[in-house]
Amino acid sequence: MRIFEAAFCAALLAASAANAADVTDPVPGHPGVTFETLLKQVMPDLAKDANGNWTSKTLPHLRGTDDKEEPDAELSFNDVQVLQIKEDGHARLLVLTGDSQTDSGFSAVLVAFDPSTPKPKLLDYMDVGGDRFVAMGSPPTLAIGPDTDAVIININHFNSNENYSQDTPIFLHGGRLNAAFTQFTLNEGFCGYEERQVPVYSVRDDKGAPFRAILVSVTQTVRHTDETCDEGTKIPKASKHTYTDVYRWDAKKGAYVSHTNAMGHLIQPDQ
Repeated sequence: MRIFEAAFCAALLAASAANAADVTDPVPGHPGVTFETLLKQVMPDLAKDANGNWTSKTLPHLRGTDDKEEPDAELSFNDVQVLQIKEDGHARLLVLTGDSQTDSGFSAVLVAFDPSTPKPKLLDYMDVGGDRFVAMGSPPTLAIGPDTDAVIININHFNSNENYSQDTPIFLHGGRLNAAFTQFTLNEGFCGYEERQVPVYSVRDDKGAPFRAILVSVTQTVRHTDETCDEGTKIPKASKHTYTDVYRWDAKKGAYVSHTNAMGHLIQPDQ
């Protein structure tokens, strides 16, 4: 292992979850290099505004999790999240820009670097935002191969009685970021009941495939409360069901694919 990669791995070895960092913090194992230095490889106009937020309006060739280009994306954030993962046995450094500090757009950029050089080399970047809050999951990774990890990116927002959440496992393949799939879940509470959707992610070996299959199980629970509601209020039946989809690597498509539609049974907003 090269000296810079070894130093980087040693610096983050104790971390089992993503680390929050200031944009001006030094990159572990890379003297004289800050996260600002790294991010300017992607957003050359990155700078602090009058409110103390880091902003950028120049993100060339940025694409979303649907792999389509997003020419008009803008960023405004305060901090970053940092995580080490593996791609085919090689250490990779992921940097995720923080929660959007503007209501005009909710972009958040995930940037992947190779830390084996004095200044980590840019590999790829992707807009993984789409909602008010963004973070790496807890736990943040899935081991989709013996030497390859996927990071789970969560975006969400909430109001007085509803929480909308979306998870996307993202992995590196050939130095390029790929979104495996996206899972939406909803938690809500109204007069007389509460409904919860709790996702769980796991992997299993898939013989002959370069990546393990990813299993998504969502347990949906509706429980009644003791509230007194207006006459005629519709309250769904109390229930508990678990739905599971399996995503497997499709070599021809070069992507994860599910041939089931179990999640079609989940309660959706306004149903």
